[in-house]
Amino acid sequence: MLMLKIRKIGFWEYLVYTIGLSVAFLMFGGLFNNWFLPLVEIGRPLSLIPLLISFNAFLLIFWIIAYKRNNENIFEIRFPKLDWLNKIFFLTPLIFPLLSILGTILLNNGGPNYFTIVMLGGIAIYVFFIVLFRKKLNENIYPWAILMLSISLLLMYSLRSWHILGWDINQEYLVFTLTNSAKYWSPYASGSAYNSCVSITILPTIFASFTKINNEYIYKLIFPILFSIVPLMIYLSTKKFLSEGYAFLTSFFFISQYWFIAQMPALARQEIAFIFLALILLLIFNHELNESTKAFLYIIIGMSIILSHYSTAYVWLATMVVCYALGLLLKIFFLKNLKIIFSFKYILLMILITFLWQFQLNVPPHNFGSILSTTIYDISNIFSKDSITSGFNRLTFKNLNINNDQNVSNNYLTMTEEYKNKALILYPESTYRDYSPRAVFSEELKSQVPIEISIDVFNLLKVIRLILIVILPIIGIFHLFKKHFYKKNKNRDISNLKNSIGNYILISISTLPLIVLFLFLPSVQTQYNLTRMYLQGLLSFSFLTILGGYYLLYKLRLNKISYFILGLILILFFLSSTGLVSQLIGGNPLLPLNNFGGEYDMFYTAQLDVKSAEWLANKREGNSMIYADEVAGLRLTSSAYIIDYTFDILPSTIDTRSYVYLNQTNVERGKIYKRYNIDFLAYDTPIEFLNSNKNLIYNNGGSEVFK
Repeated sequence: MLMLKIRKIGFWEYLVYTIGLSVAFLMFGGLFNNWFLPLVEIGRPLSLIPLLISFNAFLLIFWIIAYKRNNENIFEIRFPKLDWLNKIFFLTPLIFPLLSILGTILLNNGGPNYFTIVMLGGIAIYVFFIVLFRKKLNENIYPWAILMLSISLLLMYSLRSWHILGWDINQEYLVFTLTNSAKYWSPYASGSAYNSCVSITILPTIFASFTKINNEYIYKLIFPILFSIVPLMIYLSTKKFLSEGYAFLTSFFFISQYWFIAQMPALARQEIAFIFLALILLLIFNHELNESTKAFLYIIIGMSIILSHYSTAYVWLATMVVCYALGLLLKIFFLKNLKIIFSFKYILLMILITFLWQFQLNVPPHNFGSILSTTIYDISNIFSKDSITSGFNRLTFKNLNINNDQNVSNNYLTMTEEYKNKALILYPESTYRDYSPRAVFSEELKSQVPIEISIDVFNLLKVIRLILIVILPIIGIFHLFKKHFYKKNKNRDISNLKNSIGNYILISISTLPLIVLFLFLPSVQTQYNLTRMYLQGLLSFSFLTILGGYYLLYKLRLNKISYFILGLILILFFLSSTGLVSQLIGGNPLLPLNNFGGEYDMFYTAQLDVKSAEWLANKREGNSMIYADEVAGLRLTSSAYIIDYTFDILPSTIDTRSYVYLNQTNVERGKIYKRYNIDFLAYDTPIEFLNSNKNLIYNNGGSEVFK
């Protein structure tokens, strides 16, 4: 920071720059070690001693540069003087991370969810009092509160189970393990695209070398804590053109998304990529840096996004292209002096670096050609009735209800025919002639209130979600266009509209067409689902919801109490998103609050599953086939490093010589999970067939293995 002469910024902004650039330093420094130390015959370049020597050398060089460029102390931490009210608001959120940790420990041991419920209820009450006393609060209370709330909510999910839990994180953990065991990253160590992400290979290996903590807790603890600064960066960015109170609501809206709480801790590579993406948005507002330093930071942060996560980088590149095109139109028709933040040369440079990194130095992510062809097909059918219907359902994140007997039967018939053409020794049809799979549904929470009240509350929350996710952002865009780009103002000098704010608005609006396009492209969603795309867009346009709400209330002549009304609506949204309301009115049980339900069955990593996976890895004969459903297979990947398993556990698809691995969900819940389009089917485990035709060779009371 001193080397770059980033001056005259507040403590919180200085903090996030320091953390973000420090993570970038670890990634690039680790990559330097990995590439150049082997050239001088230093093996295991990512082990502790080589890292210490090289990093100390880098830091010494940086210190000399910083000393030469700065002749005086330019940064000083001053603790604010707080009155008794602000001390209460400062100390209270310290309780929430403690409750979050205690809540996960209790649930992981099979106990109740009391601590977690108290934490969520306490956060709602705390935010309510922030709304109530906002005019009396010290300016440091808002960022402090955001940081503590973010950490509490992320740990509420990431610390569930004694092992990593989620979906992608299992493959992420595998490529980290390969790198960490060798203390060297090879771009060809795995055929997986995950291996190209420095954020989940080199970065956690450096953490493992320096901290010596349990490897799984690098993903479960360190990564979520780092990611918790993203909502803080949203607050700092939004505060540049909204008041502190409304900027706080913007950030609170972001952390109230259940996809922030439950999805991001299981997407480690995207957590790191989002740090850099949010940092670029914050950098737009930094007017203290000269143009050359700012351009240097744009390149460094842009490269960090590319090295962190390919999908985030692709969406970011597409956003810049749309932003640049939209900016050119605005220059032509409205604001001729507008300076577009991302130049054409910069965009080309980032595209070139992405191409070199992903397609020349690494294994290309996924089957790029196949995805491109299916995407073109989807675009050709984008205005079909079915596409429009499903698209609008996804817009409000409505459950498409694909798990039914008809789809299960269709999948069974399709797989049966497909496996007949494979070089396998299958069981004769007589052994499963009477078998017919059934859809199995997850247990739901029962309503604790009369059904009429439950339905009314559910409908109210559904309306609130629709308003916040769809309606208010549209109103916010309309307000911005009317205020800044309306034709009567086209000759106005650009000094009346700061370039930074204009560009931030451009980036925000540029993300929306991509989200709308995403709604109608199911082939793309198999690789990068809608909720992740929406959350990435929300980094820049979450303020549109708050701005749209304020403008609507202003038109309704409720502007004097608009902050209070928006605060209450967001608190209700928070209570709904985090599952607290469902505990009362019934519905889908969420993993952070319950030890049952669909989410628990799919993502929770049971200790018995880990033990059985390790046993199978040790006892497996050669390369014998292993059958496991798509959820149980995750345990084989992360716990036993087995990746060559077959998904379809059906009597008509199982090879007679193979192993069949059943996890605790398969055995105790009687469910097999199978991906179907962009969602999952759950059908009954063919346990009778397995008992009749296979030998049970392992049983630990939860997980079973047949041969």
